[in-house]
Amino acid sequence: MLEHYFSDPNALHRLRTGSSQPYIDDFADSLRRAGYAAESTQKYLNAAAHLGHFLQARKIRIADLESKALEKFLRHIPRCRCALFRARKVDDHTRCAAKHFYEHLIRIGICQPAAVVAQPLPEPVISFRDWYRQHRGVSEQTMVQYLRGATALMEALGPDITQWDAKRVRGFVLDCAKKKGTSSAQQAGTATRAFLRHLIFQGKCRAGLDQAVPAVAHWKLAALPPCLSSDELSRLIAACDGDSPGRLRDRAIILLLVRLGLRAGDVAKLRLADIECRAARCALRARSVTKCGCLCPRKLATPCSGIWNAGLPLNLPNASFFAISLRSGPVFRPWPYRPLLSAP
Repeated sequence: MLEHYFSDPNALHRLRTGSSQPYIDDFADSLRRAGYAAESTQKYLNAAAHLGHFLQARKIRIADLESKALEKFLRHIPRCRCALFRARKVDDHTRCAAKHFYEHLIRIGICQPAAVVAQPLPEPVISFRDWYRQHRGVSEQTMVQYLRGATALMEALGPDITQWDAKRVRGFVLDCAKKKGTSSAQQAGTATRAFLRHLIFQGKCRAGLDQAVPAVAHWKLAALPPCLSSDELSRLIAACDGDSPGRLRDRAIILLLVRLGLRAGDVAKLRLADIECRAARCALRARSVTKCGCLCPRKLATPCSGIWNAGLPLNLPNASFFAISLRSGPVFRPWPYRPLLSAP
């Protein structure tokens, strides 16, 4: 299983030594079944192997692994001098990897689960959770990230919200950015900003405090235009003219983004069976598990009807747009969709 993610013999040797060696292949298979991306799986496997070397060097049996040993491992990483590993930063991947590997060992009966006492959430965080679930309909995964950030903010700044100021909020976010990667730091800033806005709306903290949350520098997509002009949109739609299923698919995707203002995630989850061509409606399964419908223009229903008339297999209605005629790969990647959302 490791050969699916690593081809370097040195990397394979590093992963197959240490206390975690007998369980590393099974851990990789569990990550694959759970749908983890290849890059994330590689980071998790490296961290699990590093943990095994750490335990072996301190003569700790893998069966005796528990939460205190995990904390020692995380404290070890910034000053790591291991011959096979050169980790210098404790980020969310490292924390999650160590926790996931420990939970995997518990599931297969190698380690004993520790008695965990659930810590109650602070009252402002509970109010924030209930309000966001009711009015924003965020997914459970997003809610977990927001609650983690809100709880960390209260633990760092204290329960007296009236004493929070811009300097302390900014210092908290900058401290989080030093310990996390760019993506995790952005998520922490977003969660902090959302929690502060909720507190401002409730009148529990001073107005404008959310403006103290600094933006994390990230220029990966800086070259993309903020939006496309009307002429550029017309040329983009015209480029998808044709009767083939692939061109009809691309035209339908662009019209969903431009005419309905859907996000990339909404379109990615959309299935052919969700489009009712005759009624000119489409069903959305976006941020929450609830299903909602919206009217779609005839210009969108027309290419969808053409897809149905192209003689598709019977099992294809449950597939997404991206399953149509992809022998040479999708024409449009997810990242170009976002600029279209701001178009007039």
